[in-house]
Amino acid sequence: MQLLYIMSDIRSGSTLLENILSKSPETISVGELRLLDSHLHKGIWGRRWNWCCSCGEEFGNCTFWKAVFDEMGLESPQEIAQTMMNRPPLTKEDQLENDAMLRLFERIYQAVFKVSGAKCIIDSSKEPFQGLSVYKHMPFPVKIIYLERDLRAVTLSKSKWNKINHDLRPNLTKTLLLSFRIRLICHRLLKQVKPGDVYRMTYEDFLKRPQYHLDAITRFADIPPIQMPEYMELEEDHTIAGTPNRFTKRPIKFDDSWKHKVTNKPVFNALGGLLNAF
Repeated sequence: MQLLYIMSDIRSGSTLLENILSKSPETISVGELRLLDSHLHKGIWGRRWNWCCSCGEEFGNCTFWKAVFDEMGLESPQEIAQTMMNRPPLTKEDQLENDAMLRLFERIYQAVFKVSGAKCIIDSSKEPFQGLSVYKHMPFPVKIIYLERDLRAVTLSKSKWNKINHDLRPNLTKTLLLSFRIRLICHRLLKQVKPGDVYRMTYEDFLKRPQYHLDAITRFADIPPIQMPEYMELEEDHTIAGTPNRFTKRPIKFDDSWKHKVTNKPVFNALGGLLNAF
């Protein structure tokens, strides 16, 4: 048994990656486990797809997740109160909550292993501190895939979805700097992970050389080889959250159309290019 944790910023391609890796007969993806609480309690995350599992059912009615909750001995999935860990700096109360969540994550992972029969779970929660905590405290091996994407593409995508989902128009430069901060946090925390337990790649290079990276990742995770699919699609998946586009079968292709959108934003374009170099 082992866990593959995808660490990245949002809007960086993690849903695509976990979807592809879930096609192995030895893997199963849970999607973004840290957002399970929001889906169970109808919080801010999941509203766009009515807080349902990717199969279309509410989590309490989904056959897979119902089996997981039963295996955990829960009378109701509503007993799961919090799955988004507190970030440093931590108070004593924060740390106690985090410790309780780590015990909860172990119970969920163990139940998923038993119900699915998979040897490898993919968790695309992305959050760096949560990823490091899971890496340090699970009783089974955990490996991390660190995924980066051009900061300008990430920023423009965040801006687009903030406008669609929340009618917000955040300042591009501020969003760019916040995205850069997340990258620095990932770099700092990954120093605490053994080099052999991290696979690093960029979204851009993954889509330019997909089979190369898939072969490398399957060796890294010690799972059977995966052939790069032509389409991204949900097939008997039971994942939590992810890109809103995941419900539509789409051809997998490299898209750098964002570059045309920055031609009239020279300062943003230059600053993003400079920050990418770090």
